[in-house]
Amino acid sequence: MAVLFVGWSILEGLGATLVMPAIQTLVTSNYSGKDRAIAYGIIGGIVASAIALGPIIGGWLTTSYTWRLAFGGEVVIVLLVLLLSRYIRDAPLETEEKPKMDIVGSIISALGMGLIVFGILLAGTYGWWKARHPFSIGGIEISQFGLSPTPLFILAGGIILLCFALWERHVITLGKMPLVRLDMLRDRGVASGIFVQMIQTILIGGFLFSMDLFLQIALGLNAMQTGFLYLPLSISLLIASLIASRLSARIAPKRIIQIGLLVLIPGLLLAIATINVEVRGLPC
Repeated sequence: MAVLFVGWSILEGLGATLVMPAIQTLVTSNYSGKDRAIAYGIIGGIVASAIALGPIIGGWLTTSYTWRLAFGGEVVIVLLVLLLSRYIRDAPLETEEKPKMDIVGSIISALGMGLIVFGILLAGTYGWWKARHPFSIGGIEISQFGLSPTPLFILAGGIILLCFALWERHVITLGKMPLVRLDMLRDRGVASGIFVQMIQTILIGGFLFSMDLFLQIALGLNAMQTGFLYLPLSISLLIASLIASRLSARIAPKRIIQIGLLVLIPGLLLAIATINVEVRGLPC
């Protein structure tokens, strides 16, 4: 558990955090107009393909061999990407001053978000408000007065994120480069885009996580069978990504997003209406 916590959760999480914004920057700096839309469509198609093949390959390795091989496969893919990265044209800097990493801001923001996520994870065990049983660390009981640790950790994370916002304002006052320019949130388009992306991530992520538990715990399917059941979803994601990139040249991207959300909602409602949470162990 300790190795998974440090290696997969922390180290791999830090790496993914560095990669994702850079991908957006490289696409916007190397492509424009219709080519940029196609580039984003290709990226979406690759992500959809990974969603389709990942559970199947990972399920096959887990069922037939060991789940550790799935992590080994990630190492091979990363090494291949590093070899091909020399062919990528870097994004030009718009300023002569070399940007510096806001280390303090990174630590504060990670700590605040980490406490909030940790508090939410504890809700399943201890409850949202009233503790189902005492919470202790190192033999020291923390949840006093019968309170669940969930609101305490969430509140602590919120306070730390408020400190993060104050720190970023201080960095800007000093004329340095902050980790996040919070004044961008005043732009209605930016704030709306972030909110929509957050809602989409919560809906899709929550659905996939819940379905994994339902299929493997309630229905008793193995990892490989679960991966194959996700195949129709992955194929539709691939097709939609390729179609949306071409439609964006004719239809406003905002309309495409609205249509996608309108299709997403009845799909989730249909899944809720047809799943019986009391079902147990169907024969495979």
